[in-house]
Amino acid sequence: MGWLWDNAVTLATIVMAAAAVAALVYAHLSITENRAAERRANANELWRERS
Repeated sequence: MGWLWDNAVTLATIVMAAAAVAALVYAHLSITENRAAERRANANELWRERS
């Protein structure tokens, strides 16, 4: 337990960095999915207008 307590700040920094990376990945995936959904919706709307 002594080693863990001595390195708590370093471990907290690593955990925070990992959380930040995870948040960036989630944001990227969310934005990408939203753009794809918008393109699909636009394509469907254009197809319905031509029919």
